[in-house]
Amino acid sequence: ILERALAKVPADRYATAAELVEALEVKPDAAAPGTPRMRAVWSFAAGAIAIVAVIGLFAVLVWPPTPVPLDDRRVLNLPMRETAFRQLSEGIGRRAALAVGTALEQTEPLRFEWGEPWLNERERENVAQVSALRADSVAVARHARYRVDGEIVEDGPDASVILWLYDVAEDSVVTQHTTTGFAHDDSIIQLALRGASALLPYVLIEPGRSVDQRELVAHDPAANVLWTFGEEEYRSSRYEAALEFFERAVERDATMTMAALKGAQAAGWLKEYEKAEELVDIALARELELPDRHLSFARGLKGWLTGVADSAVYWFERSLAGEPDWREAHYALGEVFFHLLPSRVRLNSLAAASFHAAVAADSG
Repeated sequence: ILERALAKVPADRYATAAELVEALEVKPDAAAPGTPRMRAVWSFAAGAIAIVAVIGLFAVLVWPPTPVPLDDRRVLNLPMRETAFRQLSEGIGRRAALAVGTALEQTEPLRFEWGEPWLNERERENVAQVSALRADSVAVARHARYRVDGEIVEDGPDASVILWLYDVAEDSVVTQHTTTGFAHDDSIIQLALRGASALLPYVLIEPGRSVDQRELVAHDPAANVLWTFGEEEYRSSRYEAALEFFERAVERDATMTMAALKGAQAAGWLKEYEKAEELVDIALARELELPDRHLSFARGLKGWLTGVADSAVYWFERSLAGEPDWREAHYALGEVFFHLLPSRVRLNSLAAASFHAAVAADSG
């Protein structure tokens, strides 16, 4: 009972306190030495465990858990509001927000959290209904210290992208920035990226480190648009369309290492493994441009695709050390344990633990 209760892998332990109490209960035909004293000891132990469980439940109800500290590096983003649209396409607010987020995803040392999946259906249909309090609650749930709020306003031939940076921990607006340009869907993406670049110096980051803004401003504008469409399709689990957009982005701009890596992931979901390996190689050819955690993930993916299991495990675990709730890394690690290392002791449990962690991070 103790060995199971203290098992290293969570899936191997008792799922609930009730299961542990049940395991400790003494059955007449399975009792230890049947002396009255031993029976009394076992009865007392089971009763003590039950009392401790009740006290623990009472403590949770009376004393709420300490709030989880927010991560200074984590930035939450929601779809932008769309105001007075006549020429611009409905849905460009979502794509512009994704463009900002996916660029932030590559801006060391920041972490991007896409908040839309955590909204309810009504809020996703009309993001204008999401109050500041509601947006803050999503940020807190995702442990994000900061969140970006955005609005796209069309005014004749021009359009403005307005971005606000909020400090959730301090409940305050850090800064606001507006970029204005031609009212066209493609130009909105570039305006959003320029606005995000202006916000970054205000984000509190680790002392002695600077924000790498290359991914926000360095790429071909058309490639940025293709990359954004790929992200939108990928996050909607439409991997075939996503792969096509990522490939077109890389063809247009070979320096888009993250588009290549994301394309490799899309190809993996489609079981197009040769295509996935080709795209991973494109990303690794410019590995110095990949953020550390994505470089580790790319190397792990290369190991998985080529059957080098130990290398894949090492690199996926390293990527998770920097991003513990990275659902795709958990899933990929589970795949390695399940398919490439089935003969090792207890690896089914390790695979199951990785898959459970992936589902915990993203139930979809």
